[in-house]
Amino acid sequence: MANRTLDIQHIQANLRVQYQQGLENYRLEDRHLWQVPSITILIISAIVVAAFNYLSSNTLVSSLLIVFGIILSFTMFIAVRKYRFFQHHTIIRLREIEGDLQIGSLPLVTGQDGMDPSNWAERRRAGNWLANILLLVCFCLFGLFIFNILKSNSPCWYFTLLVPGVILGILGYTTSINRD
Repeated sequence: MANRTLDIQHIQANLRVQYQQGLENYRLEDRHLWQVPSITILIISAIVVAAFNYLSSNTLVSSLLIVFGIILSFTMFIAVRKYRFFQHHTIIRLREIEGDLQIGSLPLVTGQDGMDPSNWAERRRAGNWLANILLLVCFCLFGLFIFNILKSNSPCWYFTLLVPGVILGILGYTTSINRD
């Protein structure tokens, strides 16, 4: 009987450690969820300013810079979606541990755990909105890329159209290698 009590205490101690680590992980993911889009939009703003103010006479360089912005914003869109995915599963695990330890739930997200959001904004998930904003930025950059190519009278505009295709092809190939 004494061994069983020690085993239960040991399991509870391990669950408390897992719970603390889960909370730290949640906080880290939440911090990334907000910092990644903010820094990405700052970098992309600098790219647009550089492409249209300082490099507007050189269509090839400014177009390549915009392509870099497209790739960056799409990559960060994927990163934010993954942070949100891991954050969601961290919350599920924390809820399981709270049930096992019979402790109260922390309000980590709105709309759950007895909280009744009263308006539309409180029912939304900020992580999803941030990811969608990055995707919108990606599409806007693509529009700026097309605009930049069409405004030039340079004979190398067709080369500029090939560059994103080659880059996306290389990215697609390298990501498909790891799926086997």
